[in-house]
Amino acid sequence: MILVDTDVLSAFAKIDAIHLLFELFKVDFMSITEGVFKEIRYSADAGYGFAELLIRLVDSQKLQIVHLTAQEKVEAEKLPNSLGVGERESIVALKNRGGILLSNESRVRHYCQYWHLVSLRIPDILRALWIEKVVSKQEVMRIIQELGSRDQMRFSESSIQAIFAEAP
Repeated sequence: MILVDTDVLSAFAKIDAIHLLFELFKVDFMSITEGVFKEIRYSADAGYGFAELLIRLVDSQKLQIVHLTAQEKVEAEKLPNSLGVGERESIVALKNRGGILLSNESRVRHYCQYWHLVSLRIPDILRALWIEKVVSKQEVMRIIQELGSRDQMRFSESSIQAIFAEAP
C-alpha cells in the first residue's frame, strides 16, 4: 500500500505532477486516510484548485480512502497532537497494514523510523524519480524549481546534493 499525506499530494498537485507518483511506484491507485481526505476537502472548499484535482482523483478511485478501525482510531489519538490528524492516522494505518508512507514531515519520519516503517519525504521521491528513470535529472531540477515557485518549498544545498548524488 502506498499511503500519501496531504503535504506530498498538494505539492505534486500544485505543479501538475501527481502522475509521476503513480509512475514511480507502478500503481493504479494510492491510499489516503479519512483525515487526509478531510484536509483536502477543506482546501477544496476554500477554493484551492490543486485540491479540486485531488478530489477528482478520489472520485475516480485513483486515491482510495483507508478507513481506520476503532482500535486504530484509539491508537492514532495516542500520538502527539503536534502531528496532524491525517499524519497520525497515516502512521497508524502504515504500522498496522504495511506499505510505504509519502510524507514530507520530519516528525512523521521520526515515528516511522521508531517503528521501523518505510516513509519517504519529497527529496527521497525526487531522487527516486531519476534513479528509476521515470524522469531525467534535468526534469527533477525543473520540478524543484516549480516546487519553489508554486509551493514555496525550499531545498538546502545539502538536500539538492543528496537528491543528485550518483547512484551506487
